[in-house]
Amino acid sequence: MAAMSADLGGKAILTTSGLTSGSGRLTPGGRSLIDVDGFQVGLLAGEECWLQEAARFLQLSGAHIICFLPRPAASEWDQLAGPWNLIQSTQLYGIEASPTNPRILAPCELTNDGSGILGTEAEFDRDALPTTFRRFLRPDFYLRHFPW
Repeated sequence: MAAMSADLGGKAILTTSGLTSGSGRLTPGGRSLIDVDGFQVGLLAGEECWLQEAARFLQLSGAHIICFLPRPAASEWDQLAGPWNLIQSTQLYGIEASPTNPRILAPCELTNDGSGILGTEAEFDRDALPTTFRRFLRPDFYLRHFPW
């Protein structure tokens, strides 16, 4: 079990069975968002943590944070190819509940060392997330063709 240890101003718990907050519960396979003190939070689990389309759907649905319940990574490179890569391409915050390496992720531009890794505790600033990125996406295309 991993607790969401970022300062969201409220309680939200991320476990292997899903994400729970005062505003609701997300379970693996769900495609909705829950509100955690003004942040829209989505959940990806298992192999979804390596699928660009799944992260893009959450981004276009209005997510600020993606919580990841990934399958065990085979190596550090495998871990970087999954949740870290999705956070860099969507320009959102991420909370990865990896059993061996839990961490909080952000766009590289928002980390002091440029690594895209904030550690295990962080404060989120929704206003710091890049806004121009969404402008270059095609939400009409993605949302029309997603099977969810």
